[in-house]
Amino acid sequence: MYIFSSKWLRRGEAWYSRQEPTLPVDLVEYNQLPQPVPRAVSRPFYTYHIGLEGAPEAIFARFNPTTRNEIRQARGKYGVTCRVSTSPTAADASVFIEAYNAFARAKQRPALDAGRFHRYLTDQSLWLSFAHSPRGELLVAHGNYIGGGRMRALYAVSPLRGDPDPEIRRIIGRAGRFLNWTDMLAARDFGLRVFDFGGWYAGTADSERLSINAYKSCFGGEVVCEYNSQRAFTLKGYAALAACALRDFVARQRDWSTARATVSPPSANVESQPSTGN
Repeated sequence: MYIFSSKWLRRGEAWYSRQEPTLPVDLVEYNQLPQPVPRAVSRPFYTYHIGLEGAPEAIFARFNPTTRNEIRQARGKYGVTCRVSTSPTAADASVFIEAYNAFARAKQRPALDAGRFHRYLTDQSLWLSFAHSPRGELLVAHGNYIGGGRMRALYAVSPLRGDPDPEIRRIIGRAGRFLNWTDMLAARDFGLRVFDFGGWYAGTADSERLSINAYKSCFGGEVVCEYNSQRAFTLKGYAALAACALRDFVARQRDWSTARATVSPPSANVESQPSTGN
């Protein structure tokens, strides 16, 4: 179990299995368990699994034709090269952090949690992978969590994604698919059974997240329901759970409002017409 401390909360983190904390903590977060944890707040977490058993040719054949073609183009036509670092060096980590934070600034998102990132590296549970252009430009970088017999996509960045050149964006798209395939091959060779894309949007209102679902489905896997659970051990832990519940309520209200906004009510000034029967 990982232990992380913030200014006022000491939090435990466990992946794929229920573990009791051996050190004092305020709260434990259990990620992607097959069943909810007793005496905890649990929520379903949908994700997308790609099975890695069998020959590489069989796995590749399950990708849709467009994805297979774009992977071949990345390697052949565009000369993209991919590298997976199973024991990332300090230089690998530095390149990844710089790319991640530049990407985050462009997207107006928080910077990388460096403490959490380095803890995974120290525990040898994080692999980093990189896709480069023939000129050495970093096109895509992934950070994948290793544990529980699976590779789990945790971080993904594309430093040049905001480039106005459509050809650059086209290469990035192909490089991302090629890097995913390279990650899967590395995981399979290591003896892992599953590549976990790290989430699946179960709603209908968010078009951006639906497009991410469509991307993941191109790799021929399946949607799986697991559970994220949070269990409090102190009063501070219970206060944190209450804050999370309020945040989730606000998010649900926002999603509900977005869904309503996508349905346009009929104009009051237009009379309904009878069906033509066609």
